[in-house]
Amino acid sequence: MGGYISAGIYHGMSDALFTNSDGKIVKTGAMVGWSSPDIKVGLKGLEKIDIIADIQTGKNVVGGGGFGAAI
Repeated sequence: MGGYISAGIYHGMSDALFTNSDGKIVKTGAMVGWSSPDIKVGLKGLEKIDIIADIQTGKNVVGGGGFGAAI
């Protein structure tokens, strides 16, 4: 599969931002991102495409994920 991966952890400082819908404070979580190797297209105005994805854990306001393409 290949590509590039990055990862890290976070710990929040504000109780308000890290209080979830259950009223529980969840300040610590992980962040992981992935990018595919360059997909060479070679068209005029479009040299390459990268498929990208990321996720941030934590049942709080900043938890979530996504994917897309960088062109």
